[in-house]
Amino acid sequence: MKMQDAPDWVREYLAIPLIALFAGMTRYLGRIRAGHRFGWIDFAAEMSACILAGVVGGLICQGMGLPQPWQWAVAALSGHMGGRSIGLLQDWLRRKLED
Repeated sequence: MKMQDAPDWVREYLAIPLIALFAGMTRYLGRIRAGHRFGWIDFAAEMSACILAGVVGGLICQGMGLPQPWQWAVAALSGHMGGRSIGLLQDWLRRKLED
């Protein structure tokens, strides 16, 4: 099934968190391959941060009126960056509010 054939609610509400989750998993698996020891709590915390970052990135894109492929791309990049993307967003917002 192509994503265009999926019900609207799947594209709107599930695609962004799932894309962010898979992007976060690739990052975590890269850390495992680099010698980091696997831990369930660490994994769950990392995936939670990745999903949150991806959803925030996707919602920002939606608010800006960007097309869905852009929303998904930003969700993937934000999810892969995890908490770092949230920190970058905080810095950007702080600078915007100070102007």
